[in-house]
Amino acid sequence: RLIARGKACVCGYIERKDKDDHTIREPREVLINREYIYTSSACNVGDLGLEGIRVPDNAKPIFFDDADIVTFGVTTSKDDSFREGEDYIKNKAISDGARSLDGVTFQKGFVFPKGFTLVYYPFWVIRYTYEERSYFATVDGITGDVLTGRAPGSVASQANSAGIGGAISGVLVGIGGGLCTGLGEDGGMVFIILLIAAACVFYFCYQRFRYGDEIITGNLEGKGLKSGDGVGKIETISHDSYDHFY
Repeated sequence: RLIARGKACVCGYIERKDKDDHTIREPREVLINREYIYTSSACNVGDLGLEGIRVPDNAKPIFFDDADIVTFGVTTSKDDSFREGEDYIKNKAISDGARSLDGVTFQKGFVFPKGFTLVYYPFWVIRYTYEERSYFATVDGITGDVLTGRAPGSVASQANSAGIGGAISGVLVGIGGGLCTGLGEDGGMVFIILLIAAACVFYFCYQRFRYGDEIITGNLEGKGLKSGDGVGKIETISHDSYDHFY
């Protein structure tokens, strides 16, 4: 867990249109001065999909005996973790500065470390079977939030997605065909728009039908419907920012 001040100088421009519809580029300079927290697993977490953690403000350190609880051994070197954390924070500061610009012509980032520690954080890993298939959930041991996991989906939801998606797509195509016949050339454009809308609806519903047998939470890879946002490696302390935009 690396706590550091990330600073960046990003130069570029924003684009706007003048009264004659000409594109004008106005130069801008952005100075980022924020505090970031980088966390990454120092051990092999296997298929759990844990990338980072968010240590809550009410968390308090405790003393423990390795023989009393299950811990994962450290597999990453201290120097490699520190360098990776510096790179993540520097790139994050630069990207935060570039976010308000339409184009970037110069960028430079700096990192000022404030603390680097190895944290043992509690998790509950719950594994279970359903319909002869294995599933699991990784639960934050302090907040109780489900961070990652794989759960069974709903067969009824899959069937509804297939039926509703096919019906709506068919109606949109039918309406478009009727308008195309009745409106002539203008109806052709309407038909194309409705055809694209029908394809989008069908694709969305097909995805829910095809992969709806499993629900995936967090940063897990694989086939299944995604639910919830994963916890990334970078956390921004927004209340301690001193940014400037010129």
